[in-house]
Amino acid sequence: GIIFAIEFSIIKLPMAIVFGLSIGVMNMVPYLQLVSIPFAAFLCVVQSVATGAPLWPLFGWTFAAYCICQAIQDLVLIPLIMRSQIGLRPAIVFLALALWGYVLGFIGLIIALPLTSLLISYYNEFILHVPKIPSSKRKSKIDETKMDAVIEEKVKQHLEEHMDEFLEEHLDDIKQSKNK
Repeated sequence: GIIFAIEFSIIKLPMAIVFGLSIGVMNMVPYLQLVSIPFAAFLCVVQSVATGAPLWPLFGWTFAAYCICQAIQDLVLIPLIMRSQIGLRPAIVFLALALWGYVLGFIGLIIALPLTSLLISYYNEFILHVPKIPSSKRKSKIDETKMDAVIEEKVKQHLEEHMDEFLEEHLDDIKQSKNK
């Protein structure tokens, strides 16, 4: 809603802050903010009549503001928030919206993310038996030095196991290439 309010203020739409924040409230239900497009068109007409500015450029800027805000929201903000708060990755968010929207229509869009979160939690807990870790005990960052040491050890182990096999298989090829 704040992004909408800022962009509407930049293009000098009347009641920009109130209108932008009301779109933010409508965003609580996915895609409900699209209901506000006719009201935005009405505000463009009011602005055009009040200032004498041409209507179509104002409507074009308003439509562009909608598109930019929607892109920022759908492609950046929502996936980041969903991942940090619910644990859903951006691809899962888009897949869930597409799948549940296709299966159940508009109602599917409304219940897509809660239902997907519920199904993933059920799968993790009852099918995979992944223990729940309380948020207070979760590590926010991976200990990189420890992780590097583990990776280095695994690589060394793999090389030790397979280097002799590789050399035996390709030793004749190496000798033949040197003789030529």
